[in-house]
Amino acid sequence: MSSKNLTLWDDINIVDITNQSYQLNKNIRLVKYPKSIPYWGYFDNLVYSDLEKASPQQKNFYAIFKESFLKNQYYNLDYSGKNYVQILVFDFIREYHADNDIQKLNQHFAVIKKLYDIATSICNFFLKEIVIKIGDEKRLANHLKAIRLDYDFKSLNNEEWDLGYRYQIKLDLSDAEVVHLNNLDFQENSFNTIEPFQEEILKLYLKTLYALKKSFQQDNTTIDIAFNIVADLIARKNFRFRNGSRNYFNSIQQSQYDFLQYILKSCENEVRKKYIVKTKIIKGSTLFHVEAKKVFDSLIVQKVAAVIEPLIQDIEDIDPKYEVELNTINPTRWKIIFENLKNSFNGDIKTFSEGIQQLININPNNPSIENLYLEASKYIVTHNKELALAFYIKYIDQNRKTDLHKLKALPKTFNKILFSDKKQQAQFEAIVASYSADKNLENALQQIPKIYAIVRKKIKIDTETVKDVQKAHAETVELLEEYLKDDLEETIHPPIITKAVKEKSTSKAAKDAKVEKVDKPEKVEKPITHIISKFISTLHFNEIDIKLLDLMEKNNFSILQSDIEKFAKSNGVFKNQLIEHINDSCFDTLDDVLIEEEDQHYTINKQYFSKITVQ
Repeated sequence: MSSKNLTLWDDINIVDITNQSYQLNKNIRLVKYPKSIPYWGYFDNLVYSDLEKASPQQKNFYAIFKESFLKNQYYNLDYSGKNYVQILVFDFIREYHADNDIQKLNQHFAVIKKLYDIATSICNFFLKEIVIKIGDEKRLANHLKAIRLDYDFKSLNNEEWDLGYRYQIKLDLSDAEVVHLNNLDFQENSFNTIEPFQEEILKLYLKTLYALKKSFQQDNTTIDIAFNIVADLIARKNFRFRNGSRNYFNSIQQSQYDFLQYILKSCENEVRKKYIVKTKIIKGSTLFHVEAKKVFDSLIVQKVAAVIEPLIQDIEDIDPKYEVELNTINPTRWKIIFENLKNSFNGDIKTFSEGIQQLININPNNPSIENLYLEASKYIVTHNKELALAFYIKYIDQNRKTDLHKLKALPKTFNKILFSDKKQQAQFEAIVASYSADKNLENALQQIPKIYAIVRKKIKIDTETVKDVQKAHAETVELLEEYLKDDLEETIHPPIITKAVKEKSTSKAAKDAKVEKVDKPEKVEKPITHIISKFISTLHFNEIDIKLLDLMEKNNFSILQSDIEKFAKSNGVFKNQLIEHINDSCFDTLDDVLIEEEDQHYTINKQYFSKITVQ
């Protein structure tokens, strides 16, 4: 027993996590057991049920040891007696689950920690887990203070404990589940080390394992027999090990370990899918002998898939506070969520805009999130012009702040959708220029609606003309008034229309009829012909596009603009339309233009060119 614990506890009250205090007896001490203590060598991952595996002598001594402890008589144990102390700790935890008396548990643990310092960490750890599960922050703060007085930093850090112990209280695990998880090789990564995600993976894993065992029982077999059948085939057919040899035995053990890892990784992938995270490739049967592969797929792969499917719905929804952390370790996750936003879009602009902003808010540490504004602008352009331009301004603002990527322009074809005339386009360009100068995002956003504001012409009324018209039609007005007043007569007489009114009406009808006769010319688009070429098929290049790209490749990807002009004329097209068509076709693939102007030349980036060719 260390002197450290004696000085810590001798002269102070023990602060209970219920905010009550009691005086720990200064005179408590260890006494010698009158007989010899049955030896019980120390075992890792010990749990209460291991008492059943003990010898009759060991069981008998433990009963005496516990009874004496409760009567304030504490026996001195050497190192070989550590198992008895650990079993006592788990015994008291079992009693707590029955009576929920946390004060009694804390008092028992205080004595154990004072007398048997080898159990300090395990007492502190489990008491901490129990308090966390209760959910009382004040009690937890008191307990953590007591742990620090013990200088017991191991019990503050869950990562220092085996997996089964870490989740014994939280998931209410049985002894068998604790031992199983303690022996499980949980291969950690940036996703499964986040505690709530790790918890969901283990919950799904244990449920899947239980369902798998039940499924095999319904087939009149067991999971162990099924695993051994597959492992035996792998050892004999895949590795040609002789049955009974050491290599055969080692192969069987490795295969059983691999099968559990397959189940665990399958569960992790289901949690990843739920939380919109890329799945991991699972070690499968690609290298197995054909016979071993067939049995592995039928007895394990298909069985796991069948039992896990109904359990997926039990996975808890992600806590919003972990969204930021998840997006930090998965910078492209926003793309999947953005696709979901687009697929669910029903024309509600407000909901879409709020969804984009929420996605921005949960990606504060993501260097590529600026592209979300750009993609949102390109998507919404056909639904709402103002929002499309607002997103693009925000993209410019975000790009300026990060200064990590080259600023990208909206495709030129969008100008025809966004602006009805050159004046509107010039207004937007002026807004961008103003923002570039003053960096005032709010002001720039406020200017966008003005682009589409309807300008109404002021109408000046000539009062003299109105008087002349009123005088000319006075007779008509009087007749109409007289007619409207005579509402009791059975016969309705048609109103008398003056010559001026009649002529005006006839003239208007003639004009309308004349307009209707003019047929509106229909725009006939030439069908797109798909040509087999060395370029990827999704680009839909036509024959002239391909000829120009081949010409530029032969000229080392740089050609005079005048030569392009001649080429375009010889093929019956305009130069600018040709260049723009190629750039628009490539934009979704490259996220940039392919052909750029450079002084008097048109140039192509060689890396971009390689991306659009079939490798």
